[in-house]
Amino acid sequence: MDSDKIIQKLNQRFAAPLPEFYKRRIVFWYDEDGEFQDRLDEVTLNNAKPLRLPR
Repeated sequence: MDSDKIIQKLNQRFAAPLPEFYKRRIVFWYDEDGEFQDRLDEVTLNNAKPLRLPR
């Protein structure tokens, strides 16, 4: 999976208007194989902040 495409899709998702009665979006990403672990610090999203949860 291409991480640039994932970042692009996430930016599109967070740029879309929220449905009525929603105040925010939360997306959980589970990287079972640790494939994107090294890139997380480099990820910059518009209108969103990536957080790393402890394992």
